[in-house]
Amino acid sequence: MASDDLISTLAHNLGNLLTPLTTRLDLLHRRADREQRDRDQRDVEAAVAAANRLTTLMRDLLDSSRLDHGIFAPDAQPIDLPELARQTSAALTTDQGPIRVEAPLNLVVMVDAERIRQAWRVC
Repeated sequence: MASDDLISTLAHNLGNLLTPLTTRLDLLHRRADREQRDRDQRDVEAAVAAANRLTTLMRDLLDSSRLDHGIFAPDAQPIDLPELARQTSAALTTDQGPIRVEAPLNLVVMVDAERIRQAWRVC
């Protein structure tokens, strides 16, 4: 239990530090856009992507802690599973490892789409 509390506290505190960072990155991005500094825009976009990954990691840690304490409830909704797979694969595809999705056109399932994405991120 102490380790769960530590993870929860760390994730919360990191989130408090990340908020002003992402705000500054947004300001930098808008300034670079306004001044047409393409290279700076790309650098800021890469930093924002990294900050978003950190935010996702913190959310995953908090969800894990909530699950362990029995206060986490998945949000199951009808989802087009092939489309979810295509969206997720697009986010995970790299030049070195493209991902191709082959699936039937309409396969609707009741799932928590974010938890499915979360599971794929872990793999």
